Amino acid sequence: MLWFPWFLILATVVSRWPFRTHYLFMWDSANFALALGHYDVTQHRPHPPGYFLFVAVGRVLMPLTGDANTALVVEALAFSALAAVVLYALGRTMYGETVGRWAALLLLGSVTFWSFGGMALAYPSLAFFSALVALLAYRVLFLKEERLVPLAGAYALGGGFRPDLMLFLGPLFGACLWGQSWRRRAVAVGVAALGCAAWFVPTVVFSGGLESYLAVLSAYGGTDVLDRYSVLRRGMPALVNNTGDTIAYLFYALYGTALLIPGAVLGWLVAWRTAGQRLASSLEGRKALFLLAWMAPMVLFYVVIHIGYAGYVFSFLPAVLLALARGWSLAPLPVRAPEARRAALWGTVGVVLAINTAVFLFHPRLLTAPGLRASDAAIAARLALIQSTDPERTVLVSYDSLKHLDYYVPQYRQSIWVDIFAPGERGYPLPPGAQEILLVDASLVAMAEGLPGTVIPLAGGERAQRVPLPQTAGPRFLVYRPGALSLSIP
Repeated sequence: MLWFPWFLILATVVSRWPFRTHYLFMWDSANFALALGHYDVTQHRPHPPGYFLFVAVGRVLMPLTGDANTALVVEALAFSALAAVVLYALGRTMYGETVGRWAALLLLGSVTFWSFGGMALAYPSLAFFSALVALLAYRVLFLKEERLVPLAGAYALGGGFRPDLMLFLGPLFGACLWGQSWRRRAVAVGVAALGCAAWFVPTVVFSGGLESYLAVLSAYGGTDVLDRYSVLRRGMPALVNNTGDTIAYLFYALYGTALLIPGAVLGWLVAWRTAGQRLASSLEGRKALFLLAWMAPMVLFYVVIHIGYAGYVFSFLPAVLLALARGWSLAPLPVRAPEARRAALWGTVGVVLAINTAVFLFHPRLLTAPGLRASDAAIAARLALIQSTDPERTVLVSYDSLKHLDYYVPQYRQSIWVDIFAPGERGYPLPPGAQEILLVDASLVAMAEGLPGTVIPLAGGERAQRVPLPQTAGPRFLVYRPGALSLSIP
């Protein structure tokens, strides 16, 4: 039905735009905003691996929106709408109109997907390109349509927005090449290679060349990801932590939708029992295997290597919601009359959406409407406090807010970044003319009990602290020890 995709687009705009963030939400958001002015991955503008096409689209939008944050929010909102439309098309193609509608509505009603649709972050593009590649792959594998070239283009294009999709969707793309003629394979691989080159080459060029780019990528992947979080380096504790984080982030995306899980599982079990041993080789069974093959690489990577933030689950959330919607359509209910059964199934989906709406609107968590408002208020208050100080006499000390400072108050050149997770002691020299330091993050204030000065409450439950500096002739240091900050003054 042609009206339903337009309904999804309108619903996305109406539900996201009023709750959008007015300040850059987090560190990565500021990296993207900085990249709009000067792209260089070696300077983390943006962070590795680069997200070249996401930044490029934001740069096109910025003259129309007036500022970097709004441009990137508009982009995230657009990808949210497109993801819902594509998931509807995939669900309708695989299982029919009703399942397609349920999957799309459940995606729009996902609490964290709702939140990220109003932030300057690239996570909604994960859902869009993941679902788009799956839709084209399904048409190639199951419907035997000539969609291999569009599939290759979508696969390569998705990598320009989220390079991790090249790894996650590679097996699905490879499966579509299997059984094709050598000519078709060569054309598809050539299209994919050209598409990747269109964003990888400028990424490298703007980052100072291949050697510089690979060096920063290796350092980021090795130190910040593998060494800190992967099972390969940290063993069983990493497996437990990564698995727990993946489950938690998936639950944050589902919230009320989790109520459908028991009925959906029963629905799938009924289908299995009815079909008996034939299910594995039946069309229904092959569709289920397709969903598993689609999401398995993402889940495996997150559990073994790392899942960085709640938005990463959007890579496989469309597959989960499609499986839940299909299972729910098969759920055994005491109501047998077709109209009554249909009303009961739709009514339950409506209840789930109402629960998620209430959670988003009223639950005080970071990734809900109250959390987004609190974040904006805290950033505004922090910037107002900073701008009330003299940049020539104040040293800003940050952890979480470093990139926000780079973007919003670049005139404050005297700045120190303290890694609060560093294992050893470190001294940070203070400029000779500085008269005070300003701890701009609550995480630093919590470590500064031994420092003099005034703790300043900020909106959103945040805190800052102004610390006067004694004027001496000798060198002065801010000293970090794990869990504590102090001053070293002769």
